[in-house]
Amino acid sequence: MALLFSLILAICTGSGLTEPSLGVRLVGGRHRCEGRVEVEQEGGWGAVCDDGWDMTDVAVVCRERGCGEAKGTPSGILYKPSTEEEQKILIQDVNCNGMEDKLSQCDYQDVFACSYNESAGALCEKPSFGVRLVGGRHRCEGLVEVEQKGGWGAVCDDGWDMKDVAVVCRELGCGEAKGTTSDLQPMFHFFAEPSFGVRLVGGRHRCEGRVEVEQEGGWGAVCDDGWDMKDVAVVCRELGCGEAKGTPSGILYKPSTEEEQKILIQDVNCNGMEDKLSQCEHEDVFACSYNESAGASCESEYGRAEGRSANCSYPT
Repeated sequence: MALLFSLILAICTGSGLTEPSLGVRLVGGRHRCEGRVEVEQEGGWGAVCDDGWDMTDVAVVCRERGCGEAKGTPSGILYKPSTEEEQKILIQDVNCNGMEDKLSQCDYQDVFACSYNESAGALCEKPSFGVRLVGGRHRCEGLVEVEQKGGWGAVCDDGWDMKDVAVVCRELGCGEAKGTTSDLQPMFHFFAEPSFGVRLVGGRHRCEGRVEVEQEGGWGAVCDDGWDMKDVAVVCRELGCGEAKGTPSGILYKPSTEEEQKILIQDVNCNGMEDKLSQCEHEDVFACSYNESAGASCESEYGRAEGRSANCSYPT
């Protein structure tokens, strides 16, 4: 009878054997290779139950994220922002053999009994150098640069191919590799284009306020780390609000960003010519408090003043 019940349960709840699509990310750690383990199902993110979670499972997460060797299985509740009671635990009883390339290839069950304070964490080897894409239309396209000893430099294209692009794509959380061309030196690479909505909240008019972006159906703030007039210029352009006027703190606007509201992105780096904020370089948030939200002040509630040229000047 117990065996029959187990078979029925596996059929009803699903198993990793069918290899459904399952995105993976680490949230709240000191670097991109540490944090609470979250998975994506049907467009929404949720935590992983720590029942049976061990180093073999962490090894697969580290491999999938391009993060090197597994170092530990910390509790997911150690990382901030913490898992809230409202956030779903999506899967449990993860059981990897350690050789899988993706967590979705491991055995697991849809959650049936796990509380929000039992979320799993992962600690992987700290990356030896950072990677970014610059000069593209969005954060997932551009010239490949790596960081070593505090400085950024280009990658030579000798032997560079789609397998290499796929690794960069995976490391930056940019989806499937789309192509590579040697027309530009160093290499210029194209990845799937992420997109999100933008709005300004709490200002005196629709062209002033705290900057909020929409991801996966929810709105959250933007961290003000590195936020400058070039970034504001893009927000103003996207909202049809004319010229950028200032970079006020987002906490000036009411209702203020509450501790419960998520900061969704940080380290925004626009060149000032993009049409949308989603086309700028940015990172999913990994270290930013709710009182560090970015604000924007644009020219006018009604956009550009009547008679003014549509070709506005932008900060250099």
